[in-house]
Amino acid sequence: MMKKLITIHMDIRDFEEKEIFLLGGKEVQNYMDNLEMQLPELKGKREILWRKHKTANVNEKKDILKEINELTDKINAIHAQKNACSRIIDRYEEIIEDYKKELESNEKLQELIIADRKKKVRNS
Repeated sequence: MMKKLITIHMDIRDFEEKEIFLLGGKEVQNYMDNLEMQLPELKGKREILWRKHKTANVNEKKDILKEINELTDKINAIHAQKNACSRIIDRYEEIIEDYKKELESNEKLQELIIADRKKKVRNS
């Protein structure tokens, strides 16, 4: 998915259809929403394990702590991915705005060129 986003960002000036851009942003948003839905479940499991850890014997505590650390690593990875998605979406919106401005300036330039040609034809 990241390769697809990079391709979209690199080739943004080559495309003329806005739907391509909107699709890319929606995919990232959906992925981020999916990550956010996973967090409460993982955090809940970790909390339950901490409660078990308090009442467990020494051997069980090692196993429980290992599971807690694994869950914590997963939670941290999801937070990192979620933050990356937020940055991508923010950057994506900036790129879209820049692209729109570039299209507008190209349209104005074309209008000026046409107007200049008309003046030259009239003056000839």
